[in-house]
Amino acid sequence: MSRFVIAGAVAIFVCGAVSANAENVMSMAEAQAKLEHIWGKPVCGARVPLGEYKFATPEAAQGGQYHAIVLDIDAFKKAGVVKTVDLPGMLGMAHFRVELSDTVNPADIVNPVPTIPTFKCVKFTNDETQMVKVIKVQPVKGGRTKWDGALIYGTLSVSSFTDLYRRVTQFLGFSTNPVRKFRALFRYDPFKNDWSYATYGNPRRFANDVAPIDSSNFPTNNVGNALYSD
Repeated sequence: MSRFVIAGAVAIFVCGAVSANAENVMSMAEAQAKLEHIWGKPVCGARVPLGEYKFATPEAAQGGQYHAIVLDIDAFKKAGVVKTVDLPGMLGMAHFRVELSDTVNPADIVNPVPTIPTFKCVKFTNDETQMVKVIKVQPVKGGRTKWDGALIYGTLSVSSFTDLYRRVTQFLGFSTNPVRKFRALFRYDPFKNDWSYATYGNPRRFANDVAPIDSSNFPTNNVGNALYSD
């Protein structure tokens, strides 16, 4: 749910969209099965930006490294999901901790990764399943090593959002349309003869971007970043 928007993201895929070897091309059926397994049971709607933050105050301004996350934290505060606790700091530095609000309903918060206690998400639907529809699979070459990848486009839909998730998306300035579009990047492993989710960065981030179906852009560029990683 981060606000990081990379201008010209479409151009990234033109550079990376080189046909993969014929034997290493993911089929529509395989892509559908992979993503239904991963996304078929709805879990995380919007990751709550919990934790301790410390940065120079100018970094919170437009164009600063922490501008996007500060906007996200503010949106979650307005929605009643989190509170901030000021911590000791120096002049010109922001230092605070983001915690769950005392008034948030625990039933509205889920932890999709039990081994990471601080990984909390706003539950986005009460539906038992999420409809996943793959509409296109594009073979790509990734990184400097030109690994075989599959760029998958499709839609995700549920009958409705929870009230809390709808509030969060409104404060973030996103559409509350329960139909969303996605792009996801998978990477072929020749040793396992299988496809797995591409990741990048430290800590590792999964290569997928999700946006309202009526949005002209994706608010994140995880796929583009992962496509250029080895």
